[in-house]
Amino acid sequence: MKVLTILGTRPQYIKAAPLSRELRRRSHQEHIIDTGQHYDDTLSSQICRDLELTIPEVIHTREQDPVQQLASLLPILHDKITTHTYDWVITFGDTRSTLAAILSGIHTKVPLVHIEAGLRLQDTYILEEYYRKIADHCSDLHCCPTQTAVNNLRHEGKDNHVYLVGDLMYEQFLYTIAQTPDVLPEFGLVAEAYCVLTMHRAETLQSPGHLKRILESVLQLRKPILFPIHPHTMKQVKQFQLEYILENPLFHVVDPLPHSTLITLIDQAYLVLTDSGGVQKEAAFAGTSCIVLRHDSEWKECLQSSATVLLDDQYDRLVSIADKLNDSERTPLAFGDGKTAEKIVSLLETVKISKK
Repeated sequence: MKVLTILGTRPQYIKAAPLSRELRRRSHQEHIIDTGQHYDDTLSSQICRDLELTIPEVIHTREQDPVQQLASLLPILHDKITTHTYDWVITFGDTRSTLAAILSGIHTKVPLVHIEAGLRLQDTYILEEYYRKIADHCSDLHCCPTQTAVNNLRHEGKDNHVYLVGDLMYEQFLYTIAQTPDVLPEFGLVAEAYCVLTMHRAETLQSPGHLKRILESVLQLRKPILFPIHPHTMKQVKQFQLEYILENPLFHVVDPLPHSTLITLIDQAYLVLTDSGGVQKEAAFAGTSCIVLRHDSEWKECLQSSATVLLDDQYDRLVSIADKLNDSERTPLAFGDGKTAEKIVSLLETVKISKK
């Protein structure tokens, strides 16, 4: 079997890692393409080494505007798909790269598989919500991480080739935590006495007032705040002239970390604050309290776990919310048995899709 995997963001690399391991274990061929959506030579090379992932072919588009980048990617990806004889095109999640892969693939006879199918938000005006719905309704095989995701697709009339497989990030979390040494001494941190902060979403970073309020609010926790800052986030901080807040000694601002290091730090933290779907899941996997810096989350299972809560602009209640989270009992998670990659590859081997 020969498959083409298309990705473009760091979380998609994490999801691809266990699937690539299983494809190699079964002697299948996989070609990986990075659309260049968030490509950075240093960061991408680092995460490939960390995840034991094959270095992808990278598409370097000159366009920075999202619409222009998407328009440039479509003919390039279509050519990549049709030039070789692939059995499947694999896409993940809800990014611009996902949309580009799906729109390119529907004009070919190659079956499309959407991994993390069926996730939904209440807010239909978020771009990612449009992307994931388009991906779900154009794909041929739907690999759902949770029963909620399966139910969402059935509610929308999607019944064919919808499978509950579990979560690839949970599988990667278990793989990573089992082999990563303690890194706290390297950062001068004490277990369960520090917070981890991550931010990268456009809605978090587009307003100077909103970003300022987040940075000032987390200081109310009066604990060291490890902040692995993405280059785009730092760019916005500088553009809004907010660097002075990060000079507070409670902030430990560092460059983006290897995934294995970040997982270990999340596992031993007092609290995680994030706008990332992936990081909120990893906090839930670790049983670490997590405040999501958003109004909604596509990961309803995290919100039901008693360890995760939406901040929803309640900045003045940040400390009391954190205290309540850490006093609550943890409930079991519903992200599978850690064998998601096996199930997906078995589906790729057995499901037959005819596209005429």
